Amino acid sequence: MSALRFVSGALEDGTRRETIYGGGLLVFKKVPSMEEFSAFADALIREVFRTEDPMRAQFELGRDEYLSKVGALQKRFWKDAAARKLFLTAVGHVGVDLRRTFWDRLYLRVSPHGEEHAGRRTAKVGFHRYTWSSNVYVQTNWWAPNYPISPGQTIAFHGVY
Repeated sequence: MSALRFVSGALEDGTRRETIYGGGLLVFKKVPSMEEFSAFADALIREVFRTEDPMRAQFELGRDEYLSKVGALQKRFWKDAAARKLFLTAVGHVGVDLRRTFWDRLYLRVSPHGEEHAGRRTAKVGFHRYTWSSNVYVQTNWWAPNYPISPGQTIAFHGVY
């Protein structure tokens, strides 16, 4: 199975697990608590970068200052109890049984344009499988864009490797 499925509400754990572990990709649309989570992340990003246009922050700052702010932002995000609560509310909203789920820390990926502001925390992520690094074969990753995506500014999933 290698299907893309759009879901507008909750999906029972077994159905979700069967779809994902069968090679499917689920896209949950307009999850209210995820929209709240994204707004929270956006406010944090704007606060750390001190900008009204986070998409342009890399062009307003030198490389070292930019990378320093990315590090501070990611550290704050990892440790933020409100971010964790909002995220867990969102995955609970789409049907995840939080009493039977384990999770890792939240990671806020920052991907600047080009290579000028690339660093350890902003490195481009090429093709990879998460089982290569974590060795967990029943892991589910949740991804959400904070800002609008476009064909040249997005993430790609490849079901066959």
